[in-house]
Amino acid sequence: MTPSQPNAFLTGIDRRSHPCRNLTSLLAPMRARVEATAAGFALELEPVTAHDALAWWAPGRAAPATEAVIWLAPDTARTETLASRLRRLEVPTRERFDADCAALPVGSLAGLLGQSAGEGLSIVLVDGPIDARDVRAIQSAAVTGSPLAGDLRAALGIRVLAERALRIDVREHEEAAMLVAQNFREYLAALTASPSSALVAPDVRLVDRLLDRSGHLRVRAIESEIYSTAIDVGVSTAPGGDLRPADTSLIYDRYGNTWHGE
Repeated sequence: MTPSQPNAFLTGIDRRSHPCRNLTSLLAPMRARVEATAAGFALELEPVTAHDALAWWAPGRAAPATEAVIWLAPDTARTETLASRLRRLEVPTRERFDADCAALPVGSLAGLLGQSAGEGLSIVLVDGPIDARDVRAIQSAAVTGSPLAGDLRAALGIRVLAERALRIDVREHEEAAMLVAQNFREYLAALTASPSSALVAPDVRLVDRLLDRSGHLRVRAIESEIYSTAIDVGVSTAPGGDLRPADTSLIYDRYGNTWHGE
């Protein structure tokens, strides 16, 4: 599964109307929040799509998950059920448990997430087959905390909070830091009007250390300085995600295509 286009930081921006030099004032800010759960860690991240999060997470797995449980929250405003959407998009499924819950091969998710995922959609990847009892346990755990607590084989959970905003449940803190690092790469691509494939993400350890400060990160384009040889990305680690000036930064070396701390 490859990352979706366009870049989530640029969604809704018409490049033809806004030359590159003016894009920085229009970029969506990046926000990240990590907290411990009973089954690992929960990351709230934006702007990002479920399609991208899955694409970034899967390559790091020695044994990728094979099955996905997907469901829509009952209070989600919508014009069709999940089952009808799956039929309309011709997404292959393993089993439908009710009108708004199904199990499908992980490879089928691309057909569902190629379009807007929609607020209220939850996805849990599991290493192994899924039955109705497994689904009930996972959904019950999601209501009270992390969906990963519902099944020891559950490896990743994604809930769409809003357009381009996700809650991502993982087992290890390093997985959360990796996803944030990948989003830094997307931010840099948007900032420089470059393809993300031409750039590298910062080392996970750099991002891990930033998250360890308060569990919160905020990046705004107004606090990023672009030079001929480097880009200084200002980062606020204010507790609670408060809107405060950047207190640290990550430096991207444009010639070496590398990152380092300030």
